[in-house]
Amino acid sequence: MSEARDRKLKRERKFEMQKAERVLRACRSRRGYELFAEPEKKKEK
Repeated sequence: MSEARDRKLKRERKFEMQKAERVLRACRSRRGYELFAEPEKKKEK
């Protein structure tokens, strides 16, 4: 009984980790884009 519950918890935790990783990666790429775009905007002014 507890073994099945552990397996389910592990699967859920793995899914949460993957989701968090995806969000992190998206944020990082967006931040990288902003860092790249910022100097260009400043040059225009």
